[in-house]
Amino acid sequence: MSLLKIKSKYFLFFIFFSLNLISQDITVMSFNVENLFDSKDNPQKSDDTYLPLSEKSNERHIEKCQKIQVKKWRDDCLFLDWNETVIEKKISNILQVLNSKNIDFISFQEVENIEILKALQSGLNDKELRYFTLIDGQDDRGINLGIISRFPIIDSKLHPITFAGAPKEVQDDTRGILETVINLGEKLINIYSVHFPAGYHPTSMRLDAFSNLETLIQQHSNIAIALGDFNVNVTEDANQNIYKNLSENWEIAHLSGCKDCDGTQYYFRNGTWSFLDNLMIFKGRGAKFKANTIEVVKHPLQTDSDGIQVRFNSSSGIGVSDHFPIMGTISISTNLKE
Repeated sequence: MSLLKIKSKYFLFFIFFSLNLISQDITVMSFNVENLFDSKDNPQKSDDTYLPLSEKSNERHIEKCQKIQVKKWRDDCLFLDWNETVIEKKISNILQVLNSKNIDFISFQEVENIEILKALQSGLNDKELRYFTLIDGQDDRGINLGIISRFPIIDSKLHPITFAGAPKEVQDDTRGILETVINLGEKLINIYSVHFPAGYHPTSMRLDAFSNLETLIQQHSNIAIALGDFNVNVTEDANQNIYKNLSENWEIAHLSGCKDCDGTQYYFRNGTWSFLDNLMIFKGRGAKFKANTIEVVKHPLQTDSDGIQVRFNSSSGIGVSDHFPIMGTISISTNLKE
């Protein structure tokens, strides 16, 4: 065989191999925006805290607030003035964080309804982020999961979580798993947005939630991404090896190379950082994190001089949320033979 034919053979092989390894990137973010409510009372939910002060002087409201055991929550229910000006400032601050980054898909936690999500979406500088969804869930406070996407949303479903042995009153304080299907590079991608039970609930409830998530993923063979507020704190993770055990099947953002990342929330009571919020990719389905892209976003508007998150203050208009957002870029294989 001549040298020319050998070179031609290897050139054709290289072209064929390259065409079958095309990949496309998608940048995703999870952001718990902390109590993004409108100012209207929803009689089906316990959203009494998030009303204008002018609507809090009646006896029914005062009596309801007085039943709240935690003083901070009780005082907010009685005295927080959640008016349209405050809401506009809260949304404006969130938008400053979002507009500082190039993102393709955002999972929000603690958004009350589709109307407040629309208000957020309409303020984005990137007008290609025009697809959104929110499905009302069972959480008795009225906080939900919302999605904004650059890619058309083919389908979305809210899956309730089954908790073994948990009483109904405890389950009412939880959210389901929001499954969103998008099409990227001729591939269907199933993205699962979560807001797992809060830390004051037993660890078993969060483990049940992870188990429910994996059950959903085993029902198909598409690329699967999970992101959101998993509510696993650093102490619980150290005691239970939750993320380490999950890493057998999942690539987990902060274990994959989140450089100089302390966590997404600082807990003042014991002085610890936790990755309550995270991004995860189910292994073996043609997706992986792109190197050096995972980031805990510390926008100046949300970060104090010690690098700690600054919650939104309705009186001063300073701050954003008690969680930092986390983001990363995922390379999706669009293998033409598949």
